[in-house]
Amino acid sequence: MTRSDNKTLAIACWIVSLVPFLGILMSIVLLVTDKDRFVRANAAQCLIMLIVWDLVIGVIAFLTFGLGEVLFVIPRILAILGAVKAAAGETFIPPFTGPIAKAVVRP
Repeated sequence: MTRSDNKTLAIACWIVSLVPFLGILMSIVLLVTDKDRFVRANAAQCLIMLIVWDLVIGVIAFLTFGLGEVLFVIPRILAILGAVKAAAGETFIPPFTGPIAKAVVRP
């Protein structure tokens, strides 16, 4: 695959994550099937970000009787930032979850 194709896959991973659960599925597929480190790093960051943020916000929403659901916009904003960074050829490291995802993808 060319560098352009890898950037496209990384961008697609972040954009697809705007759709609930589909982003998690695509991230897993890219982590398992793709050999490129750039794509895998972006997929890992996206996957961990979605899982952790959605779980934390889900608990907050439950504890606040649904008022915390407004926070579900945070992972979506982070996904857009991730797509922009991937288009620039960089791996986006979301707040709080970056070190976890770095441990998932080894050189």
